[in-house]
Parts: sequence; C-alpha cells; structure tokens
Amino acid sequence: ILFFSCSKKAVTPEPNFTNFKITGITIQQMPEYNSTGGNWDSFVLTNASVYPDVYFTLSTGGNSVLQSTTTDNVKQTDLPLSTNLANAFNITNLTTVYTLSLNDEDFGTSENMGSIVFKLDDHKAGFPASISLAGSGCTVIITGFWF
Repeated sequence: ILFFSCSKKAVTPEPNFTNFKITGITIQQMPEYNSTGGNWDSFVLTNASVYPDVYFTLSTGGNSVLQSTTTDNVKQTDLPLSTNLANAFNITNLTTVYTLSLNDEDFGTSENMGSIVFKLDDHKAGFPASISLAGSGCTVIITGFWF
C-alpha cells in the first residue's frame, strides 16, 4: 500500500490598499520660459531675478485642497526642488481626478507654469512609495505611502 500526501503552501494575499498619504512632492522638471518664450519674471527691475517664484497647488473639482509655500527665484540648476509636507495629505478615493499645477507667484497674481492631471488608481500597481507624473513640460514625483 502506497500513501501520498499533498501539502498546501500558505498563500499570502496581495495587499489592496485604498488610500494614499502624500508626504512630499519633488519638482523634477519645469518650463524654463513662459508661454511667450520670455522669462517668467521679465517685468522686474534690472538687478532683480528673472526666475520664477514657484509653488504648487493640488486641486480636484476646481477646488484647491493643498498648496505649498513659495520658493523664490528657482533656476533650472535648482532642480530637483523638494517639498516635505508638514501636514501629510490623505487621498481616500483613488479614482478621484486631481490636478497638480506649478505656478509662478507675481505680486499677488500667479502664472500657471504647467499642470498634470492624474488619479492614483492608475499608479497603484505594486503600491510604490514614489510616483512619477509628467505633463505640460513638468515632471514631479509624489512620495508617500499606501494604507
């Protein structure tokens, strides 16, 4: 009489995170010149900087949900430019469409430098801690963690 036995290997289920906490945003690339080919701050005095005063906004449905502080006179050689968020931002619906906009602040007004439209549901494969996004001459990396 022969006896055979089979043993099952325990299968660990893949995580299925449904939220993402943004802890930082890094600007990798931004347009060097404005849409007319000029300097971002071409109106300034001769001795002042012509470089943009950069900040980003994150919005959904036309409403701003997150805004960084402004970093003055950002040159291409200053990139990458990283911002660690003092208060992390939770995305609790991965299918929500967000727009991340880079802006040049000018005396109370702003010029849009470029925008990236995304939803995190498109970037959850493998649940990366860093997500690279690109569009309109801009490239950013969003860092955080899935939960």
